[in-house]
Amino acid sequence: VVAAAMAVLFPAAARRYGPVRGYRYAFGVYWVTCLTVPVALLGLGRTRRALALPVGELPRPRVVAAAALIVPVAGAVAVELRPHLREVNGAALAVAPVVGTVNAVAEELLWRALPATAHPDDPVRGWLWPAAAFTAWHLGPLAVQSHGRIRLLAGAGLIGLGYGWIAWRTGSIAATVLPHAATDSCGIRTVQAIWLPAGPPA
Repeated sequence: VVAAAMAVLFPAAARRYGPVRGYRYAFGVYWVTCLTVPVALLGLGRTRRALALPVGELPRPRVVAAAALIVPVAGAVAVELRPHLREVNGAALAVAPVVGTVNAVAEELLWRALPATAHPDDPVRGWLWPAAAFTAWHLGPLAVQSHGRIRLLAGAGLIGLGYGWIAWRTGSIAATVLPHAATDSCGIRTVQAIWLPAGPPA
């Protein structure tokens, strides 16, 4: 439902408010959805435990779990951060971690904590189906800002499968929030174009 709604909202908001303001508005709605739906369905107690409880050992095979956490971060650094450092200003570098962290916490709550907590014994509903829906939701913003479509969808698929598996197996998103935030914080070009008042037109 969220993926389908965002696929409608992002283009509609861009048509009404313009590509930059519409993108901001639609993302605001998305973040509010991500933060409120898990709390509404799970309650504060279970939501807090899914976010805050320390994860013991990573699920086995641990080398696969470690790779699932590290590869998206390394890919984002190599493709988005390092090649474009000279294209952005200091404000973008300062704001990118804020936007990346907000997005990561919101998404981990909706796409990982909620299904993993609600369906701890069902790998389809607790892991695989949310991973597919997480990947599909990115088609909404890509309808407005379409650069890097294949890279973004491939990265979202890796995060959905890898982080979803870890969250489902451990019952917690404690291991996935920080790598997700680091990955999203590499989107410095988007931050400068969209989230800074003086950013260039998208």
